[in-house]
This record gives sequence, C-alpha cells and structure tokens, in this order.
Amino acid sequence: MARVLTYGKGYPYGEVATEKTVNAIQSKHLQAYYHSFFRPQQGYIVFVGDITEQEARELAEKNFPELEGRQDRHDHGADGQEVVEGLGLVRRPKKPPRPTRPAGSFRGPPGSAAAVIKVCYPVELKPNSPDAQTAQVMNTILGGGVFNARLMQNLREDKAYTYGAYSSLDVDRYIGSWSGGCSVRNEVTDSAVAQVPTGEHGGTESEGR
Repeated sequence: MARVLTYGKGYPYGEVATEKTVNAIQSKHLQAYYHSFFRPQQGYIVFVGDITEQEARELAEKNFPELEGRQDRHDHGADGQEVVEGLGLVRRPKKPPRPTRPAGSFRGPPGSAAAVIKVCYPVELKPNSPDAQTAQVMNTILGGGVFNARLMQNLREDKAYTYGAYSSLDVDRYIGSWSGGCSVRNEVTDSAVAQVPTGEHGGTESEGR
C-alpha cells in the first residue's frame, strides 16, 4: 500500500502483485524479459578508488572487448509504452504526476496493541544528481539508521513513543522516494504521526498489529 500512496495506482511503481498476476507469469515471459532488458547498454561498470576516467575507459575496453549491446527490436510507442517481443505491451516508467493532496491508508484488525506508521512521498532524485550524496547525508542525520539521528532521538529518547524510528531515501533514474516511520503504542499514534515530516503532499500508512 505504501507504494500505491507514493506513486499512485496508475504508475508502474505503484502496481501491487497479486496471486492472479503472479500465476499469470510463464517461463516464456521471463525468457523474453531477460533477452529484452538484460543488456550491456542497460548496465554499469563501476570503478572505485584513485583512478582517472581515461584509465577506467582503457581498463574497460581491455577486459570487455566483446561486450556489445544487442540490436533493439522494440517498437517504441507514445507515453513510454512499447511492444516487446514475447511480452506484448510494456510501460516504461516516466515521471509520475505530482500528488495534488495528501492521501492516507489505515488498516489492521480491531484490538491491535500497536500501530506501524509510515510516511512516504516521491522525490525527484536521480543517481547522477549533484544533490544525491548531499541528500543521503541529510537523510542519515534525519533518520538513516544511526542512533543519534533526529527521528530516533525525538520519538524514542525524548517522547518515549517507540523503540526505534527510521527514515530511508531511495534514488532512482525515473523517480525516487523518501519514507520515515516507526512502531508505536496505539494511544500515541496520532502524536507520533505529528512528529514525522510529512511534506506538503505526503502519503501516510498506519497498520495495526
């Protein structure tokens, strides 16, 4: 449900797998997907260390001299859609429409002793963005898995609402996302939600356990 709230049902990243959709997958579909999308031109060769771009190019050409992409046989259509042999119509992700208002989802059986809170929204942050590393540092300070992060210090140490509060920031070549949340006692659910950054058009998911 969090992905639906983040990207919307009409966007590929917001689709939810069901028993029906999984059962519809056949081996021929997997083979067609592999041959269509697992290509050298879709991948990256990553170098880490004290190396120049020219040295990296020379090493890549020396060690992968026959690495060439297969010819693209796709019939590209409009709006990011294309016909792929063996798969049929495939939608390529583009930038999803910006949410126009906050959305929420509340689930869980009556009588649950605790609530799981997750606030999420899309972020325009690509891997090659100049702000990518800076944004990751920012998220670490906010709630990226360290004990002295602000969400942890606020919701656990100061408010005593939860055992742990975290956030994550995902970059993506089409559209990234940010999420933050925690597990809390039912009686402080509303107070905890108010302490998590929601943004102007965030989505909130609360699930009882």
